[in-house]
Amino acid sequence: MVVPADWKEVRLGDLGSTFGGLTGKSSKDFGEGNSNFVTFMNVMSNVVLNSQGTEKVRIGNGERQSQLLEGDVIFNGSSETPEEVGFGSTVPLELSGLYLNSFCFGFRRKDTKSLDPKFFAYLTRSPLGRDIIRPMAQGSTRYNIAKTNLLNGRFPLPPLKEQEAIAEALSDADAAIKSLDALIVKKRDVKQATMQQLLTGRTRLPGFNADWKEVRLGDLGACLRGVSYKGDSDLSDGDTPTTMRLLRSNNVQNSLIQFNDVQYVNHDCVSDEQILRRDDIVICMANGSKVLVGKTGLYKDSQDARYTFGAFMGCFRSSSDQAHAIFVRYLFLTKQYQDYISNLLAGSSINNLTPKSIESLLFNVPPLKEQEAIAETLSVMDDELEALTEQVSKLRMVKEGMMQDLLTGKVRLV
Repeated sequence: MVVPADWKEVRLGDLGSTFGGLTGKSSKDFGEGNSNFVTFMNVMSNVVLNSQGTEKVRIGNGERQSQLLEGDVIFNGSSETPEEVGFGSTVPLELSGLYLNSFCFGFRRKDTKSLDPKFFAYLTRSPLGRDIIRPMAQGSTRYNIAKTNLLNGRFPLPPLKEQEAIAEALSDADAAIKSLDALIVKKRDVKQATMQQLLTGRTRLPGFNADWKEVRLGDLGACLRGVSYKGDSDLSDGDTPTTMRLLRSNNVQNSLIQFNDVQYVNHDCVSDEQILRRDDIVICMANGSKVLVGKTGLYKDSQDARYTFGAFMGCFRSSSDQAHAIFVRYLFLTKQYQDYISNLLAGSSINNLTPKSIESLLFNVPPLKEQEAIAETLSVMDDELEALTEQVSKLRMVKEGMMQDLLTGKVRLV
């Protein structure tokens, strides 16, 4: 990769030296003690070490252990892939004096005039930096990087003022992303609290005072069984006029349906009622892992009538004259539903649900008009969360572009 002429290719070992993490410790030394150390995941996850990513360790009198100094750059010495070995993370002032976990090592500059630590941490995480560090990784099932190999690595560095300007620009982008992430967490918490209030009747929307009634989910719709096919002969490798897309348990994650990695089943195996419709709720009815059983996803597509659901899946379809479909969708996101599923599976060696077990769940529900109003209120909150999530996703893409441009000298700030 070509970099500007005024950037210098520098051997890292000419700018400073490395030091190791904690040594001579056993499990009994961790979890309590008189000192703190920086965790492995703190290094992996942050360009600047997070003050909350520390844990207790016992350090005895006279122990010779290296302590962190402001401006040190910390590296994870191992990972499961060569792509994730040697991520740099710099030490802020508030973590000076702490210790480093034994799976990481540090780099300390000889002086402060040749290398900006935050710039270098960003560089190690950029495509250019990964191209330099990745070949240093050694191993097969677990990859490691030797301190000597990193010190012998040659990195292109701009003048110090430009390093500082690049680090500041990327830090500003990270701060904007962090702020949006925090706002999303806050709004999710508010939505969860609002759901708890509105879906239990503890808080009523203006204009509604009619009594709620206890009903079975089966009174609000029906839980349908998934497609049962004979074997591989009913499955297809691709999308053809005679096949349908088949959703399975791995397609339902985090209350959403993932439409990648779908299988295809012959249309002849699918009944009309097993063709998914808009606002159907797809349910994982059986799986080797109890964590996935009971997970649900809302099917939103109103035009493509070529999705169905597999034998280990179910689908709850609301009755339009008895229930508002989106209101029912929110019932499936309540703690009451989650607790009900957990109790059904507790002590059972068979991790599966039946349509009857879903339809038997009892809820207190308001009349249809109030269901519609509650669904609209919660949908507005979900739309806002979706917009913020999309916004932070775009910001991350912008930051990646900035790293590519600034850390190769394609765009100059000084």
